[in-house]
Amino acid sequence: MQPYEPAVHLANATGLSTFSAGPDPTFTEQAETYLLYLATRKRKPVHASTLISWESCINRWLNPAIGHLHLSQITHATIKPLIEAMADSGLRPTSIDAHFRLFRRIVDSCLNEDGEPIFKRRWNYDFLDLPVVNPRTMNRPCFGEETVSGLASWRFPREGMIFTLAAAS
Repeated sequence: MQPYEPAVHLANATGLSTFSAGPDPTFTEQAETYLLYLATRKRKPVHASTLISWESCINRWLNPAIGHLHLSQITHATIKPLIEAMADSGLRPTSIDAHFRLFRRIVDSCLNEDGEPIFKRRWNYDFLDLPVVNPRTMNRPCFGEETVSGLASWRFPREGMIFTLAAAS
């Protein structure tokens, strides 16, 4: 993919939305169009570091597995091996879930002239065998007792209170 520079609005001559790479683009084409749109939209533009992270996910996992497929060809059966490959490689459930959410957003971003998704899907998580994200098993680092005590005795009382409340939650 190319670096994020101001995008030229795409495919107005065909009557398609500027969000779509064509009437039935490949996944790779739609992913590029979607990331360019996210980088240049006026309403809640996505931060460059987020785009770089998503581009990495697309290049590492999504494009090699399904990038050549047209969006109309993408089904549960084409995605299930990708999810199995991510799980087999040791990715945590939260990472697999984040990659799948990005995939869904890209597919749903292909819109018709009325702004409706062309390839609306209802995904069956049980069939896909998506791992369940358990918040109790997530890697959530926490501060030790000495660190919290040091933050609580911060030289500015207001900030010390904030640190204490944050550590207690």
